[in-house]
Amino acid sequence: MEIHGDEHLCEWCTGGRRCGRAATKEFVDLKLCWHHHLYLADRIMTALMLDTSLRTRAAATIAEIRQVEIRDGKVKREEHVRRASLVYFVERDGFVKIGFAFNVPNRIREINRGSSSIPGMTVSPVRLLATMPGGKRNERWLHDRFAHVRVDGEWFLPDDEMWSFMRSLKDYVGDAQRQDPNLVTHG
Repeated sequence: MEIHGDEHLCEWCTGGRRCGRAATKEFVDLKLCWHHHLYLADRIMTALMLDTSLRTRAAATIAEIRQVEIRDGKVKREEHVRRASLVYFVERDGFVKIGFAFNVPNRIREINRGSSSIPGMTVSPVRLLATMPGGKRNERWLHDRFAHVRVDGEWFLPDDEMWSFMRSLKDYVGDAQRQDPNLVTHG
């Protein structure tokens, strides 16, 4: 349960004194600040790792919860969201932006309006080069992989390695002459 507002304070006690930070989470009946919520979660995980019988009971409980979630369709919705996000590669002024979005055409429209640019870059339409399945984790991996050609933020000055990578993607459309720069051909 999420708690909003400053009307609730963290109930964690240390040395007889309450924490006093704004509570953001609730654990059973205990209202906690973010810091103590993470601290408690870490302690629970440690206990699970050290106590085999507790870990076995926790695994059984988690399995029961998953069965309920599957029955309710929640897992399928979460899988759909994970699968729906795409990593995209767009080009403007010779630079390539690597990002991710759940709706690539909408994200391209935002970029075209100048929502993401580097100093000195024109605010002009971008050209979609490629997409691939993935989200934030894949985007970070690509940013690390091509860090040697990073110019600023998510913008890169592509080298042969980056062009080869993009051309190897199933959904590479960079060489095609297309009339609609918002077209995404993910299949």
